[in-house]
Amino acid sequence: MTMPTNDTIVWQRLDLPGHELCSVSSGEKGHLLTGSSIFVAKGHKCLLSYRVVCDAAWKTQEVHVVGNINDEPIDVVLMVEPGNVWTLNGVEQPQVEGCIDVDLAFSPATNLLPIRRCNMAIGDSEQAVAAWLTFPEMTLEKLPQRYTWLSESIFHYSSSGGAFETELTVTSSGFVSNYPLLWREEHGE
Repeated sequence: MTMPTNDTIVWQRLDLPGHELCSVSSGEKGHLLTGSSIFVAKGHKCLLSYRVVCDAAWKTQEVHVVGNINDEPIDVVLMVEPGNVWTLNGVEQPQVEGCIDVDLAFSPATNLLPIRRCNMAIGDSEQAVAAWLTFPEMTLEKLPQRYTWLSESIFHYSSSGGAFETELTVTSSGFVSNYPLLWREEHGE
């Protein structure tokens, strides 16, 4: 799969009212994933914007999520220190120590990170353990994941030891274009 350096996608939520716009760009020092999501979930009216900074190997370095859940302002800063030590708003998070990727619970955007980082061939399978930013709590939990590349644009995805499984359709950039029952790329046609 050839993966362009810069791309933008718009998703429509399928399980709830909502949309998201996300862009990925790459430079000499690393990669940047930015986006904004607007949706209604569990009675919460949400507008969340995020910025995920990765190094040249697609390892998460810092994450910033801002916005509102109902009338409550959200301002979450995650930093990854040497040794994959994570902090949330300056407080160390030992429960996710060693994680390489962030997974934003409210977005399909961060599935791109292990897909780009693992550099798999069709038939390969990779284990990834993400620091999962929960929604609406905005706390961190360890989330074991497995990605298996089935065909040119299909990955089998499982998390929590197989408690959740699905097949993700991805674009040539590595963005999920179809996350069954949850997200679909919006073409505006």
